[in-house]
Amino acid sequence: WTGTDKVSGLIKVSQDDTLDYYEINVVERLAVTAATTDPTGCVTTDGAIDITVTGGSGAGTREYMWSNAATTEDLTGLAGGTFSVTVTDSCFSRTLSATITAPGNTVVATLTLATNVSTAGGSDGAIDVTVTGGTSPYTYSWDTSPVSTNEDLTGLTAGIYVLTATDAGGCSNTLTVTISEPSGISGVGVPGFSGVQNVPNPFTNETEIQFALTGGGSVDFSVYNLIGKIVYSKQFSVSNGLNKFQFSSDGLAPGIYIYSLKDEKATATGRMIISRK
Repeated sequence: WTGTDKVSGLIKVSQDDTLDYYEINVVERLAVTAATTDPTGCVTTDGAIDITVTGGSGAGTREYMWSNAATTEDLTGLAGGTFSVTVTDSCFSRTLSATITAPGNTVVATLTLATNVSTAGGSDGAIDVTVTGGTSPYTYSWDTSPVSTNEDLTGLTAGIYVLTATDAGGCSNTLTVTISEPSGISGVGVPGFSGVQNVPNPFTNETEIQFALTGGGSVDFSVYNLIGKIVYSKQFSVSNGLNKFQFSSDGLAPGIYIYSLKDEKATATGRMIISRK
């Protein structure tokens, strides 16, 4: 048969052998396109996909099945991701995928100034930070107990502090700051012992206990938690002058501990901080 080049509407064709004429209704193929709206934040759900469907057997016969199980023509309330929809009518079925992209995380927390503790066991440390990028306003969460929501911290003891800064769109970043106390005076010396300290302090896995002793023999080394319970105890052989030995944090939770060094004549104490592993 022969006919026109139309793809929709009415066309006329003729069969050359019989010269009969027929009127045929040709349906345009189903076509699906999509317009996307990206979410405004890292974790916001204000993205959208708006599809346009043409052709096929008509809007009243169409069904929609999205990859997230939605059956509406369009999607709203979306976070970033790729979504596909299959549109079906009485004649055709078409599948389309569309991707919406959450904005990149541009939040940056920068240490402006860290003020270390001025004396062993003191609490005059401070942290000053600056947060940029993303969308203001920002919220702040420090891993202190109780949690601090201030941008900066004051009145700090020695230790490791972690800030999570989050912008209005849910994008966040972290900053870790170490506040230290003077080395060499973290222990309280008494006759017989001097220069009691542990290095480094704070520490994660191991620290070196250091002290000078008048005389030799043996020293009982004990570690106490803050409620006075002994959590570690061992006897060491020592000599006159400078002595050193390693101490491991295995089996101990992060926190502040008091340690003692004791021989037959004297006792000295020090303060150590185990940070998060």
